Amino acid sequence: MSKRTKDRKKGGRERVRSTRSRTSSKRGMGGMDRRTQKMMANMDVEELTGVEEVIIRFSDKELVISSPQITKMNMGVEAYQVLGTATERIRGESSEKVLIDESAAITISADDIPESDIEFVISQTNVTKEEAVSALIKSNGDLAGAVVTLKQE
Repeated sequence: MSKRTKDRKKGGRERVRSTRSRTSSKRGMGGMDRRTQKMMANMDVEELTGVEEVIIRFSDKELVISSPQITKMNMGVEAYQVLGTATERIRGESSEKVLIDESAAITISADDIPESDIEFVISQTNVTKEEAVSALIKSNGDLAGAVVTLKQE
């Protein structure tokens, strides 16, 4: 027996065929086979516009995707592809956005300011307690605003 015949019987090199030529003949556009191409042709794809946010609810939290890009596909059933950045929030918090009217005056008194805030402002600016309280009242309780105001004076 020749060496070539022995290799064929043992499954040697002669029997191995390239799979590249076989699969490339079935593939068309973009490397998809015929079944995938047929499925894509039957699929109804639509881009949804004007969507402001998508909320995915879990038992304890929510994922909120603001300004998402959404693609709707109909393949016998409707499927949605959602692209965007999600932020997580605890379930039960208000999903409505609260807008503060800039013209509305927020007033706080010395009784509303925690002692720890007063101590913090004093430690950062080396002022008296009265000056720290006054600066916190002027800044509506904003620690950073009070410290900046006192350091500029």
